[in-house]
Amino acid sequence: MGYGFDLDEWVTEEELKEWNDYMHEHMAWPHMLGGRHGDPNRGEDHSTAVSWNQVLDYASYEHHQPTSEVYTASLAAVPGKPVFSEDRFRIRQSERYQFKDYTEEMTRRGLWQSTMTGGVANIWGEARW
Repeated sequence: MGYGFDLDEWVTEEELKEWNDYMHEHMAWPHMLGGRHGDPNRGEDHSTAVSWNQVLDYASYEHHQPTSEVYTASLAAVPGKPVFSEDRFRIRQSERYQFKDYTEEMTRRGLWQSTMTGGVANIWGEARW
């Protein structure tokens, strides 16, 4: 379960840890908890999000069109934790978001890459608007 998006804009690491601890104390059964960090959108350097992700159950990032190398780097950044690439990867006809939207071919490639590099979770979809 993820705690919102763009969290690095309005939540501190301490507040995120408090939320994580509170939720684990009050849920009826175990959940994996995470909170999307805004870095990196591009590239393989995940260092700015390491301490953020260490207090959570899985590491979370806002990747835009990640490659196999990006997925591999995200898994290596916080060893032993599952990774969720939590920006929405969608097929959409939008000039505004061409820098992060997908085609059908890119979707097939992205699903393959995220699986073959170790099973990074993603949010996939198609926007019909």
